[in-house]
Amino acid sequence: MRFVHAPPRSWRSGSWQSVRAIAARSDRIPRQIFEGESLYSYLQVQRDVDGSLRLLTNESLGFQSFWPGQGMLTGGVWDYVALAPGLAKRSGSELRVLIVGLAAGTIARQIHLAWSPTVRVIVHGIELDPAIVDVGRRYFELGSLPELTIQIGDARVAVQSLDEDFDLIVVDVLRGLYLPPHLVSIEFFAACERRLAPGGVLVMNAPVPLDSGRLLGALGATLGEVFEELRVMQLPPSGPVANALLFAARHRLEPQGADHVPAVLRALALDLRPLDVPERHRRLLTDDHAPIEWLTDLALVEALR
Repeated sequence: MRFVHAPPRSWRSGSWQSVRAIAARSDRIPRQIFEGESLYSYLQVQRDVDGSLRLLTNESLGFQSFWPGQGMLTGGVWDYVALAPGLAKRSGSELRVLIVGLAAGTIARQIHLAWSPTVRVIVHGIELDPAIVDVGRRYFELGSLPELTIQIGDARVAVQSLDEDFDLIVVDVLRGLYLPPHLVSIEFFAACERRLAPGGVLVMNAPVPLDSGRLLGALGATLGEVFEELRVMQLPPSGPVANALLFAARHRLEPQGADHVPAVLRALALDLRPLDVPERHRRLLTDDHAPIEWLTDLALVEALR
Protein backbone atom coordinates (compact mmCIF):
# COMPACT_ATOMS: atom_id res chain seq x y z
CA MET A 1 0.00 0.00 0.00
CA ARG A 2 1.21 3.50 -0.87
CA PHE A 3 0.01 6.54 1.05
CA VAL A 4 -1.27 9.59 -0.81
CA HIS A 5 -2.17 13.04 0.42
CA ALA A 6 -5.48 14.51 -0.76
CA PRO A 7 -5.17 18.01 -2.28
CA PRO A 8 -6.91 20.88 -0.50
CA ARG A 9 -10.41 21.79 -1.64
CA SER A 10 -10.57 24.91 -3.79
CA TRP A 11 -14.39 25.21 -3.91
CA ARG A 12 -15.95 28.49 -2.75
CA SER A 13 -19.73 28.82 -2.76
CA GLY A 14 -20.98 31.16 -5.48
CA SER A 15 -17.59 31.45 -7.21
CA TRP A 16 -17.87 30.93 -10.97
CA GLN A 17 -14.09 31.08 -11.09
CA SER A 18 -13.97 27.96 -8.94
CA VAL A 19 -16.56 26.25 -11.13
CA ARG A 20 -14.51 26.95 -14.26
CA ALA A 21 -11.33 25.76 -12.55
CA ILE A 22 -12.95 22.50 -11.47
CA ALA A 23 -14.36 21.96 -14.96
CA ALA A 24 -10.93 22.57 -16.48
CA ARG A 25 -9.45 19.92 -14.22
CA SER A 26 -12.23 17.38 -14.71
CA ASP A 27 -10.46 15.68 -17.59
CA ARG A 28 -7.57 14.93 -15.23
CA ILE A 29 -9.65 13.38 -12.44
CA PRO A 30 -9.35 9.57 -12.22
CA ARG A 31 -12.49 7.83 -13.43
CA GLN A 32 -14.09 5.17 -11.25
CA ILE A 33 -14.63 1.98 -13.23
CA PHE A 34 -15.59 -0.37 -10.40
CA GLU A 35 -17.27 -0.05 -7.03
CA GLY A 36 -18.28 -2.81 -4.68
CA GLU A 37 -18.29 -4.20 -1.17
CA SER A 38 -16.88 -7.36 0.28
CA LEU A 39 -17.05 -8.95 3.70
CA TYR A 40 -14.00 -6.89 4.70
CA SER A 41 -13.82 -3.74 2.57
CA TYR A 42 -15.43 -1.15 0.36
CA LEU A 43 -13.59 -1.47 -2.96
CA GLN A 44 -12.97 1.00 -5.78
CA VAL A 45 -10.95 0.74 -8.98
CA GLN A 46 -10.01 4.01 -10.65
CA ARG A 47 -8.50 4.60 -14.09
CA ASP A 48 -6.27 7.64 -14.50
CA VAL A 49 -5.97 9.70 -17.66
CA ASP A 50 -2.68 7.96 -18.52
CA GLY A 51 -4.37 4.53 -18.36
CA SER A 52 -2.99 3.56 -14.95
CA LEU A 53 -5.24 1.70 -12.53
CA ARG A 54 -5.44 1.93 -8.78
CA LEU A 55 -7.28 -0.16 -6.20
CA LEU A 56 -8.56 1.71 -3.16
CA THR A 57 -10.23 0.28 -0.08
CA ASN A 58 -12.32 1.83 2.68
CA GLU A 59 -10.92 5.26 3.65
CA SER A 60 -8.94 5.61 0.40
CA LEU A 61 -5.90 6.94 2.26
CA GLY A 62 -3.68 5.08 -0.15
CA PHE A 63 -3.59 2.63 -3.02
CA GLN A 64 -3.69 -1.06 -2.22
CA SER A 65 -2.56 -1.93 -5.74
CA PHE A 66 -1.42 0.01 -8.79
CA TRP A 67 -1.04 -0.78 -12.49
CA PRO A 68 1.03 1.77 -14.44
CA GLY A 69 -0.35 3.04 -17.72
CA GLN A 70 3.05 2.70 -19.38
CA GLY A 71 6.13 0.66 -18.59
CA MET A 72 6.72 -1.26 -15.40
CA LEU A 73 7.68 1.26 -12.71
CA THR A 74 4.91 2.56 -10.48
CA GLY A 75 6.74 5.42 -8.81
CA GLY A 76 5.75 3.97 -5.45
CA VAL A 77 6.91 1.66 -2.70
CA TRP A 78 6.36 -1.46 -4.86
CA ASP A 79 9.35 -0.60 -7.08
CA TYR A 80 11.70 -0.74 -4.09
CA VAL A 81 10.21 -4.00 -2.87
CA ALA A 82 11.08 -5.42 -6.31
CA LEU A 83 14.76 -4.76 -5.49
CA ALA A 84 14.60 -6.97 -2.39
CA PRO A 85 15.47 -10.28 -4.15
CA GLY A 86 18.92 -8.81 -4.74
CA LEU A 87 19.54 -8.91 -0.98
CA ALA A 88 18.94 -12.66 -0.71
CA LYS A 89 21.95 -14.98 -0.62
CA ARG A 90 20.29 -17.61 -2.76
CA SER A 91 21.74 -20.20 -5.10
CA GLY A 92 20.25 -21.88 -8.13
CA SER A 93 18.00 -20.65 -10.90
CA GLU A 94 14.78 -20.23 -8.88
CA LEU A 95 13.48 -17.31 -6.87
CA ARG A 96 10.76 -18.39 -4.47
CA VAL A 97 8.66 -15.54 -3.08
CA LEU A 98 5.96 -15.48 -0.40
CA ILE A 99 3.71 -12.40 -0.42
CA VAL A 100 1.65 -11.91 2.73
CA GLY A 101 -1.02 -9.45 1.58
CA LEU A 102 -1.23 -10.14 -2.16
CA ALA A 103 -4.07 -7.64 -2.88
CA ALA A 104 -4.46 -7.27 -6.67
CA GLY A 105 -0.90 -8.43 -7.30
CA THR A 106 1.28 -5.33 -7.79
CA ILE A 107 4.27 -6.75 -5.90
CA ALA A 108 3.96 -10.13 -7.60
CA ARG A 109 3.83 -8.41 -10.98
CA GLN A 110 6.82 -6.15 -10.26
CA ILE A 111 9.03 -8.99 -9.07
CA HIS A 112 8.03 -11.24 -11.93
CA LEU A 113 8.62 -8.61 -14.64
CA ALA A 114 11.94 -7.54 -13.17
CA TRP A 115 13.53 -10.90 -12.35
CA SER A 116 11.92 -13.52 -14.62
CA PRO A 117 14.23 -12.79 -17.57
CA THR A 118 17.14 -14.28 -15.57
CA VAL A 119 15.56 -16.63 -12.99
CA ARG A 120 12.44 -18.72 -12.60
CA VAL A 121 10.12 -16.72 -10.33
CA ILE A 122 7.68 -18.76 -8.24
CA VAL A 123 5.22 -16.77 -6.11
CA HIS A 124 2.88 -17.89 -3.34
CA GLY A 125 0.43 -15.12 -2.45
CA ILE A 126 -1.77 -14.97 0.65
CA GLU A 127 -4.84 -12.71 0.64
CA LEU A 128 -7.61 -12.44 3.21
CA ASP A 129 -10.28 -11.00 0.91
CA PRO A 130 -11.36 -13.14 -2.06
CA ALA A 131 -13.19 -10.14 -3.57
CA ILE A 132 -9.87 -8.30 -3.93
CA VAL A 133 -8.41 -11.29 -5.76
CA ASP A 134 -11.43 -11.24 -8.09
CA VAL A 135 -10.82 -7.54 -8.77
CA GLY A 136 -7.17 -8.32 -9.42
CA ARG A 137 -8.08 -10.94 -12.01
CA ARG A 138 -10.66 -8.68 -13.67
CA TYR A 139 -8.73 -5.42 -13.86
CA PHE A 140 -5.06 -6.02 -12.96
CA GLU A 141 -4.32 -9.16 -15.02
CA LEU A 142 -3.56 -11.11 -11.85
CA GLY A 143 -4.57 -14.34 -13.57
CA SER A 144 -1.94 -13.87 -16.29
CA LEU A 145 1.05 -14.16 -13.93
CA PRO A 146 2.74 -17.54 -14.41
CA GLU A 147 3.61 -19.78 -11.46
CA LEU A 148 1.47 -17.82 -9.01
CA THR A 149 -0.35 -19.75 -6.29
CA ILE A 150 -3.05 -17.84 -4.42
CA GLN A 151 -4.12 -18.88 -0.93
CA ILE A 152 -7.23 -17.23 0.52
CA GLY A 153 -7.36 -16.88 4.28
CA ASP A 154 -5.93 -15.24 7.36
CA ALA A 155 -2.21 -14.66 6.94
CA ARG A 156 -1.27 -15.96 10.38
CA VAL A 157 -2.98 -19.31 9.81
CA ALA A 158 -1.76 -19.51 6.21
CA VAL A 159 1.91 -18.93 7.04
CA GLN A 160 1.82 -21.56 9.75
CA SER A 161 0.28 -24.06 7.34
CA LEU A 162 3.11 -23.81 4.81
CA ASP A 163 5.85 -26.41 4.63
CA GLU A 164 8.09 -24.87 1.94
CA ASP A 165 10.85 -22.29 2.24
CA PHE A 166 11.19 -18.98 0.43
CA ASP A 167 14.06 -16.74 -0.64
CA LEU A 168 11.94 -13.64 -0.04
CA ILE A 169 8.95 -13.01 2.21
CA VAL A 170 7.06 -9.75 1.67
CA VAL A 171 4.66 -8.61 4.40
CA ASP A 172 2.30 -5.90 3.11
CA VAL A 173 -0.79 -6.04 5.29
CA LEU A 174 -1.75 -2.42 5.84
CA ARG A 175 -5.45 -1.69 6.27
CA GLY A 176 -5.69 2.08 6.01
CA LEU A 177 -3.15 3.37 8.53
CA TYR A 178 -3.18 0.25 10.67
CA LEU A 179 -1.38 -3.07 10.84
CA PRO A 180 -3.26 -6.13 12.18
CA PRO A 181 -1.98 -6.82 15.73
CA HIS A 182 -1.55 -10.56 15.15
CA LEU A 183 0.72 -9.83 12.14
CA VAL A 184 3.26 -7.68 13.98
CA SER A 185 4.05 -9.91 16.97
CA ILE A 186 7.21 -11.81 17.80
CA GLU A 187 5.30 -15.04 17.27
CA PHE A 188 4.26 -14.07 13.74
CA PHE A 189 7.75 -12.95 12.72
CA ALA A 190 9.15 -16.19 14.15
CA ALA A 191 6.71 -18.16 11.98
CA CYS A 192 7.93 -16.20 8.95
CA GLU A 193 11.56 -16.75 9.90
CA ARG A 194 10.98 -20.51 9.93
CA ARG A 195 9.79 -20.29 6.31
CA LEU A 196 12.90 -18.46 5.07
CA ALA A 197 15.40 -20.45 3.07
CA PRO A 198 19.09 -20.08 3.99
CA GLY A 199 20.10 -16.59 2.92
CA GLY A 200 16.47 -15.47 2.71
CA VAL A 201 15.15 -11.97 3.41
CA LEU A 202 11.94 -10.60 4.91
CA VAL A 203 10.71 -7.14 3.90
CA MET A 204 7.79 -5.40 5.56
CA ASN A 205 5.89 -2.33 4.39
CA ALA A 206 4.98 -0.16 7.37
CA PRO A 207 3.26 3.19 7.96
CA VAL A 208 5.48 5.81 9.52
CA PRO A 209 3.73 8.83 11.00
CA LEU A 210 6.22 11.68 11.15
CA ASP A 211 6.45 11.53 14.92
CA SER A 212 9.22 10.76 17.36
CA GLY A 213 9.60 7.20 16.08
CA ARG A 214 7.54 5.18 18.55
CA LEU A 215 5.72 3.06 15.92
CA LEU A 216 8.82 2.28 13.87
CA GLY A 217 10.67 1.66 17.11
CA ALA A 218 8.17 -0.98 18.27
CA LEU A 219 8.27 -2.78 14.92
CA GLY A 220 12.07 -2.63 14.81
CA ALA A 221 12.49 -3.88 18.37
CA THR A 222 10.12 -6.77 17.71
CA LEU A 223 11.79 -7.81 14.45
CA GLY A 224 15.17 -7.51 16.16
CA GLU A 225 14.16 -10.19 18.65
CA VAL A 226 13.79 -12.68 15.78
CA PHE A 227 16.36 -11.61 13.16
CA GLU A 228 20.06 -10.88 13.53
CA GLU A 229 20.15 -8.17 10.87
CA LEU A 230 17.70 -5.28 10.49
CA ARG A 231 17.73 -2.34 8.10
CA VAL A 232 15.20 0.36 7.21
CA MET A 233 14.50 2.49 4.16
CA GLN A 234 12.15 5.42 4.63
CA LEU A 235 10.40 6.81 1.57
CA PRO A 236 9.59 10.51 1.12
CA PRO A 237 6.52 11.53 3.13
CA SER A 238 3.11 12.29 1.68
CA GLY A 239 1.25 14.34 4.24
CA PRO A 240 1.74 13.25 7.88
CA VAL A 241 2.44 9.61 6.98
CA ALA A 242 5.19 7.94 4.93
CA ASN A 243 6.00 4.40 3.91
CA ALA A 244 9.00 2.65 5.40
CA LEU A 245 10.43 -0.69 4.33
CA LEU A 246 11.91 -2.88 7.06
CA PHE A 247 14.40 -5.51 5.87
CA ALA A 248 15.30 -8.42 8.14
CA ALA A 249 17.57 -11.44 7.66
CA ARG A 250 19.96 -13.81 9.38
CA HIS A 251 22.89 -12.49 7.30
CA ARG A 252 24.42 -9.07 6.67
CA LEU A 253 22.27 -7.05 4.30
CA GLU A 254 24.20 -5.33 1.54
CA PRO A 255 22.72 -4.20 -1.78
CA GLN A 256 24.36 -5.86 -4.75
CA GLY A 257 26.10 -3.89 -7.47
CA ALA A 258 24.27 -2.66 -10.56
CA ASP A 259 25.44 -5.68 -12.55
CA HIS A 260 23.31 -7.93 -10.33
CA VAL A 261 20.17 -5.77 -10.51
CA PRO A 262 17.63 -6.13 -13.36
CA ALA A 263 18.11 -3.41 -15.95
CA VAL A 264 14.59 -2.03 -15.44
CA LEU A 265 15.38 -1.32 -11.76
CA ARG A 266 18.88 0.16 -12.08
CA ALA A 267 17.60 3.74 -11.83
CA LEU A 268 16.54 2.91 -8.24
CA ALA A 269 18.64 2.24 -5.17
CA LEU A 270 17.97 0.82 -1.72
CA ASP A 271 19.06 3.33 0.90
CA LEU A 272 19.42 0.83 3.74
CA ARG A 273 20.20 2.26 7.15
CA PRO A 274 20.57 0.69 10.58
CA LEU A 275 17.50 1.05 12.76
CA ASP A 276 18.65 2.19 16.17
CA VAL A 277 15.69 1.97 18.53
CA PRO A 278 15.85 4.41 21.46
CA GLU A 279 15.19 2.76 24.79
CA ARG A 280 12.06 4.87 25.32
CA HIS A 281 10.53 3.37 22.15
CA ARG A 282 11.70 -0.19 22.72
CA ARG A 283 8.38 -1.99 23.02
CA LEU A 284 8.12 -5.69 22.14
CA LEU A 285 4.87 -6.70 20.46
CA THR A 286 3.58 -10.16 21.37
CA ASP A 287 0.40 -12.14 20.86
CA ASP A 288 -0.51 -11.31 24.45
CA HIS A 289 0.17 -7.59 24.10
CA ALA A 290 0.42 -5.79 20.75
CA PRO A 291 -1.15 -2.32 21.12
CA ILE A 292 -0.33 -1.39 17.54
CA GLU A 293 -3.53 0.62 17.00
CA TRP A 294 -2.90 2.71 20.11
CA LEU A 295 0.70 3.30 19.03
CA THR A 296 -0.47 4.35 15.57
CA ASP A 297 -3.06 6.76 16.95
CA LEU A 298 -0.57 8.27 19.38
CA ALA A 299 2.03 8.65 16.65
CA LEU A 300 -0.49 10.38 14.39
CA VAL A 301 -1.46 12.83 17.12
CA GLU A 302 2.21 13.69 17.60
CA ALA A 303 2.78 14.02 13.85
CA LEU A 304 -0.14 16.43 13.43
CA ARG A 305 0.78 18.73 16.30
